[in-house]
Amino acid sequence: MLSGLLVADAAEARKVTIRQQGAPEVTITVPAGVRVEERRRVTLVGGVRVVQCQLARSDRDMTGRAALRREKADVPIAGGSCLKVRDARLAKRLRPVLGKGGRTPRTDLAAEQLARSARERTLAHPRIVGTASAAPFGHDTFVESTFEYDGAYAHQLHRYHGLDLEVIHDTPGDYVRGFSGPDCWSPTSAPEDDDALEPRLELDEWDAPPATKTAWHVSYKPIVTLPDRTRRIRWTGFVADGEAIVGTDGLLQRVRIDDHHMARGRSSWQRVDVVFTGFPTSPVPRVTPTPHC
Repeated sequence: MLSGLLVADAAEARKVTIRQQGAPEVTITVPAGVRVEERRRVTLVGGVRVVQCQLARSDRDMTGRAALRREKADVPIAGGSCLKVRDARLAKRLRPVLGKGGRTPRTDLAAEQLARSARERTLAHPRIVGTASAAPFGHDTFVESTFEYDGAYAHQLHRYHGLDLEVIHDTPGDYVRGFSGPDCWSPTSAPEDDDALEPRLELDEWDAPPATKTAWHVSYKPIVTLPDRTRRIRWTGFVADGEAIVGTDGLLQRVRIDDHHMARGRSSWQRVDVVFTGFPTSPVPRVTPTPHC
């Protein structure tokens, strides 16, 4: 970050990487003879305010036009972001790109196809059970979960800061037990409106393993076949890196997400681990959230 630093005038146009608070890393082309000063929330280019848009993790528009409309901005950035530049002539010359502007590594097409197929087949299962954990920035582990899904029904046991919480999301409503004692249930937020660990939503919003190029070019490394014949897939991306283990049945066994803190989303984990331990054929036993507090 160049915070507070004046970049001296240059005889030729040059690339400058900026990152304002709460925004992704962006590289702009600065015209010759123009001075740059970066602050926390604004960059001055030749005295003109240049404000970066936030990058939404759930945005699937790679053109940047959706961000342009959402932020009422002036310049789209491929990958889903934008810039606010109140000088039309300067805006056309900045040519912003996400990241440092270098070439992205070549992707392994076989790994990409396997990852997409495994994710689609796994999340299409009507019933899933597993475990998960998540950590915010600067922590090893923050919350752990044992989960089970059966259609619209979701049941989780959370271990969070010494608390044992039980959460149910079902058609009749959303309930939690543990905050008000172990003997009664109270209403809680719907998972889409909450930042709590919710494995299916985390995989969907991060698009992990990536099914589309959501927030910049995603590059897959070649498939590695492990001694037990499972296959390991690794990918790198602007928003997050990750790893998945695919079983011999073509289903995901494990997914890890390592976030780069470039995009905002429903939750703000630095790392998420999801392990799929089974796909039951018989209905998951329902837990009835009564009595109410």
